[in-house]
Amino acid sequence: MENFQPFNLGMLTANGFPASASTLVGETPHLELVDPIPDQSQATVQWALVGRKLYARGTLGRVTWRALECSNLDTKEGHKVRIEGMEFILRLPKVGTDRELSDLTWFGNCWALSWDPFLGEDSFIVRGRIIRNAEENSMMFEAMGYEDRDMDQRMQLIPVMEPIMPLLESLEGLYVGLLTPSGAAKAALCEVTPYDLVCDNYSGPLDSIWGRSVGGKTYIRRDVVLNAGAFGMEELEHG
Repeated sequence: MENFQPFNLGMLTANGFPASASTLVGETPHLELVDPIPDQSQATVQWALVGRKLYARGTLGRVTWRALECSNLDTKEGHKVRIEGMEFILRLPKVGTDRELSDLTWFGNCWALSWDPFLGEDSFIVRGRIIRNAEENSMMFEAMGYEDRDMDQRMQLIPVMEPIMPLLESLEGLYVGLLTPSGAAKAALCEVTPYDLVCDNYSGPLDSIWGRSVGGKTYIRRDVVLNAGAFGMEELEHG
């Protein structure tokens, strides 16, 4: 499942304020991905869908490793975020695990992680950067040291998000956020069948390949839904 066309999901903040790549300042800002707010389009993040993972479509700014530590992005696990009702794991790209990286030609000189190839998958994490050879269209991982000077080097932040898919049946009757192959959507989830999600008040992209609207209802193929999450009953009743 792939969608190389970017779509917006979430907003980047630095120390609680909306941020963009051009305005990201400070030595160790605490970076977060949160729900977008009106009139802050410069801080929204664009993603591409590859292999059921979301990859940032462009750099979110040049940051130090100290800033990644401050933002809980310095581990292989990353951390959980909640965007438009849906939960994701937000983390750095992992060379050797995110095989889809080879499809993303806009990567280069960004922070990344790799496992030590001699100690096995469960060994310690090696931090470094991805370097792309534009002429040969090849990619390599260059390890970085742990000296203080390396902690203060600034490189691009191009994160990855993995959806945390809930049990869809548990969301029946709620106003939900949905992640489709074409981007994020919102709807009142009326019914979940073995094949479809039946929705009211659907708002978002709809592709005839996996969805259709009939008689005021919107039907989405269950197998294409990448993520879902409840906004809550209050929004269903009043939203």
